[in-house]
Amino acid sequence: KREWRYYDEFPVPGMKYADYYLHGTKSGSINSVNDGTLMKTRHSVEDAQDEYTVDYSVTRAGLFDRNMFQVRGVSMDSTPFDEKSLTYTTLPLEKDMELTGFPVMHLWASASVEEVDFFLTLEEIDPEGMSWVLSDSKLRTSYRDCRKPPFNNMGLPWHRYYENDQRPLIKNEAALLEMALFPVSCTIRKGNRLRVTINNFDKDNWDTKVLTPAPTVKVYRDREHASYISLPVVRRK
Repeated sequence: KREWRYYDEFPVPGMKYADYYLHGTKSGSINSVNDGTLMKTRHSVEDAQDEYTVDYSVTRAGLFDRNMFQVRGVSMDSTPFDEKSLTYTTLPLEKDMELTGFPVMHLWASASVEEVDFFLTLEEIDPEGMSWVLSDSKLRTSYRDCRKPPFNNMGLPWHRYYENDQRPLIKNEAALLEMALFPVSCTIRKGNRLRVTINNFDKDNWDTKVLTPAPTVKVYRDREHASYISLPVVRRK
């Protein structure tokens, strides 16, 4: 059933963040660089990571889909984009899930260079494997430090992108990247999946420097460096 819902306050009543952690178990949903999973349980191992060489051929379907996001049955399938990336996908949902609010990514990562760009998408996957974008975010690692905004942003991570905020990465040393994604309001249908896709290039859509050789990036998912996404799940009475 399709319907409009109206709220007098935000965050909406009944919204609580649910954390989904990056795991290495194969999801079997896509032939991506790693085909990892998203799970509610935190990793207990001491050393777990996924390594990725930046692929400079990666690009989105186009600026319209990138900025306006996608519509079931209308937009292009994002699977080709996902296949060149690191992906983490849930099992099929056992019941409908409403998301209304700002997803937040907490990502531990390192690189073989002092600066890289991270592109993150949250997607819905149907039983046939089609993927469409729900929300996204991007962050240049030298601007990773969160600042206090001059307005009420509800405690979300905020980056000023001032020149004097820049702080290079220490090569191959894990750093915490926190990103608020664009807000979402949708219902993920029972039997569908959620996916987080991570990569470091978006050809023609962002001014990322092309380096030779292409840098190596690591995404960490161990006990000390637990990478996870916080989803704004609405629970109705």
